Amino acid sequence: LKTILIISIIIIMIIGCLREKDLTETRVMVSSETVKKLVSKGFKIFIPKDYGKKSNINDQILCDAGAEIKSEDEICTTSDIILKISLGTLYNGTVSSTGFDRSAFRLL
Repeated sequence: LKTILIISIIIIMIIGCLREKDLTETRVMVSSETVKKLVSKGFKIFIPKDYGKKSNINDQILCDAGAEIKSEDEICTTSDIILKISLGTLYNGTVSSTGFDRSAFRLL
């Protein structure tokens, strides 16, 4: 009898959420419920420390739902998808007058 070996490749997409730099912006892109749903679908969710602080969402609540705390540098270099409310205050000021400067991030 011949043995057939089936190799399954699982690709895990990483969704990174960045903190808003605008002092008046209190919204966040993911709630604990959203994190749970995305993690159950196989996504990894990365957030920076104190991600939900302005929305009164404790990091532990998001981590209990499945998010992982990472540095903003790591989020920007490892995430396949970046979630952010305002492009005008993107990481390290990487927005030009013509729009989002993709050279600051790893592209798929």
